[in-house]
Amino acid sequence: MARLNQSQSLSIIIPSFNEASNLPLLLADLNLWPSHLEICVCDACSSDLTHLITVLFGARFVKVDKPNRGVQLHHGACNTNGEWLLFLHADSRMSMDWPETVKDIITKQSSKNIAWFFDFKVQGGPIEFYAISLKRARMREKVDPGNWELWLDGGANLVKLIDDSKATANPTSGIGGRVFNVVSGSIQTGTAVTKTAAASQAGGGIGLFYPDTGLIVLNGNQVDSLVADITSDSGSNTLGGNVPRFFDSIVQGAKFQARREERLSSTHYFCRAGNKEFNFSNNPTFFTASDGTFTQATFFKDPKTYITTVGLFNGSNELLAVAKLSQPVLKSYSREALIKVKLDF
Repeated sequence: MARLNQSQSLSIIIPSFNEASNLPLLLADLNLWPSHLEICVCDACSSDLTHLITVLFGARFVKVDKPNRGVQLHHGACNTNGEWLLFLHADSRMSMDWPETVKDIITKQSSKNIAWFFDFKVQGGPIEFYAISLKRARMREKVDPGNWELWLDGGANLVKLIDDSKATANPTSGIGGRVFNVVSGSIQTGTAVTKTAAASQAGGGIGLFYPDTGLIVLNGNQVDSLVADITSDSGSNTLGGNVPRFFDSIVQGAKFQARREERLSSTHYFCRAGNKEFNFSNNPTFFTASDGTFTQATFFKDPKTYITTVGLFNGSNELLAVAKLSQPVLKSYSREALIKVKLDF
């Protein structure tokens, strides 16, 4: 891409408030711009690492005294020098061709005095949804599709939710990995039994399940229709009591089961102890403390030990792992030992 002249300079303004988890992804996307790009993060007194991330990336960091999107956008614009201003939410993601798209706009004479915007994937007004994020320490690598079930207390009935992985041969795959529909059904019989398929669900699908990220996203309108005690309120800068009501529905449903899915790589090692190896021990009971003779007189010229542990060492003779034997193995001059060790990682 040709370098832009001064009259075509571009500045990015990003309002932020505790956006440390989102900023690195957006800033990495913005790094696709082929020349110098002025980026200004206007923060509202974040308590996380937003400031540090901004500074490490080399962007400008300015502050306002409290969260206010309009004030932040204005203050950020006042602290930039570009003729063209691009305002982005901190949780935005840019496509690979965004520099070409922007350059095509700002280099056209006909584009002056016109406001432009990127197309959004979310259309048709605000969308209410509930997200359940499973703890990574519990789910490990991923959640096993078709082996989880969540009950919501619907007032007069229980709403039982599963995914439709058993009926999907080729699941949708995107940035978050595989995606399945959340449907009404149960796995209590040992196999997934779908009550209503996603395509037949009145009002659209109940939600989406991302097994590779451990995320269940439920359609707010569907939750409203299925759970009598929930009426999702929406507004600006307010929770509206949605989260406590949804949480109570989960608690009163009193059932959530899931199975994690984890891929293990295994390597087998064979350890051989020859008849003249490992026949003595440093255990204090092996010798007498006075003159160093064997505690057991029969050990003279015929010592015996028991192997209980096998160590894995690297080329520098550093201990990397330890394996315990299921039972001690007798070792002597007349016995050799061949031990198979399985290492899962």
